[in-house]
Amino acid sequence: MRSQDNSLSYHVWNHNLNDLPIRVDVQVKPQTGSDTGYFFPGIAAAQRDDSMALPYGGIVYKYNKDSVMLYAPNKHSGKPSGNAIYTGGAEWNGPKQQTESNVLSRVRVWGEQHFPTPDFNTSWTSIKIAEPSPREISHGLGVQPEYVVLQIKLGSTEDVADGIGSLFTIPDVGEHSGNVQVGQYKYLLEIIENKNNIIQKLNLPSSSKLN
Repeated sequence: MRSQDNSLSYHVWNHNLNDLPIRVDVQVKPQTGSDTGYFFPGIAAAQRDDSMALPYGGIVYKYNKDSVMLYAPNKHSGKPSGNAIYTGGAEWNGPKQQTESNVLSRVRVWGEQHFPTPDFNTSWTSIKIAEPSPREISHGLGVQPEYVVLQIKLGSTEDVADGIGSLFTIPDVGEHSGNVQVGQYKYLLEIIENKNNIIQKLNLPSSSKLN
């Protein structure tokens, strides 16, 4: 895949489960630059839009019962400032700083048969950005869950994105950012008595490819 490329900024993996996955893992690996041995996770929401000529990055993904769709940043109506990988410039702290446009992608998919039965499971419920936030849902388990899955159905489509636990934005400039503006969500909570069991299952994906 390649950011800012009309042909290579989009890729589809068919997972052949014929059902909505319970877990999707997207990994990207730089093809160019001084360090090509690092892997970076895909994300479920863009860091921001392309209105400003400031760098950002990440491979965004969504999925349905047939496939996983990957998107690299590509100019829409703003500036070509997005990259497939962007870990931050000199203003950011951390052991690694990297900006890359050319990447390999790998997708791993697990169906419900690879997971225990959830101890708590909601139906699809409407939620809008104008509603009070945060929304709390009581799972009634009495203990902290070992594993939580939050899925967001995108409007009236059958496409789903994963909920994320953080938000990236640039304050006071009116940029668009966030996880979901209007959509629906599905909230699954599971208590795993033996953590080794779930780890072992996660190491046996039903689909694992590199492109």
